Amino acid sequence: MAYIDREVFAGRYYSRKQYHTGRYHPKGEKRKKLGNVSPDSVAKANMKRATEHLTWKLNENFEVDDWWVTLTYERENKTRDADQMQQDFNAFMKAARKLYKDKDATLRFCSVMRVGIRGSRHFHLVMNSLDLSKRERTEFRKDLKKAWPFGFVKIVPVWDRDDSGVFDFIAKYMIEESEITRKALNRPGLKRYSCSRNLRPPTVSRKIVKRSGTFNCRPRIPKGYKLLKDSERLEADAWGHLSYSYTCIRITENEVQIC
Repeated sequence: MAYIDREVFAGRYYSRKQYHTGRYHPKGEKRKKLGNVSPDSVAKANMKRATEHLTWKLNENFEVDDWWVTLTYERENKTRDADQMQQDFNAFMKAARKLYKDKDATLRFCSVMRVGIRGSRHFHLVMNSLDLSKRERTEFRKDLKKAWPFGFVKIVPVWDRDDSGVFDFIAKYMIEESEITRKALNRPGLKRYSCSRNLRPPTVSRKIVKRSGTFNCRPRIPKGYKLLKDSERLEADAWGHLSYSYTCIRITENEVQIC
């Protein structure tokens, strides 16, 4: 059975995925009929795909010492609809861009709107941090909070819960938040997340392997990289197509010296 060999270079990370698909077949092989798949399974597959793509963007453009920002709404502002929320966010970003420009820097961000079933409202976004002194950083954060008059603003470094530095857990969280918003607003086609236009795209390559058989489940690690712990995955999608994936991280100069 034919399969696709996909490689992605994003920031310090390299990920590879080999997966079967019903779209391509080696010569002489007949196309197999797909079984019935529930709408819930399709939705989960779409969320997984969106999480992958967002992870690549975050890995390519951000580091773990960048900022994880939450913009909340106080009780009196929780009646604002999605369009008003978007206007509020656009105004905040306009002010934020000016603050960055005043520091001779350019703002990069990726954000998600969150509207809960019970009415909670807030935004989450990843923003690039600035190289400032402690005093400058305090003043900058105060100015950033003044740009959001609807509730409190929480700014913390992007934390890394497993010491890998990979952004897959943040990407997954943001996509899950977007799914909650879609259901709360009954807008299944609502855009999942927004990113600034100045983000660098990851390098993605796909090769179609049209031959009988399947891939061997062994990582091929590029020179200068090491396999990320517990990153290997062998799984099947809702249609029964098998896939094998793993992630590597670039070895730092300090690690090379230690070795």
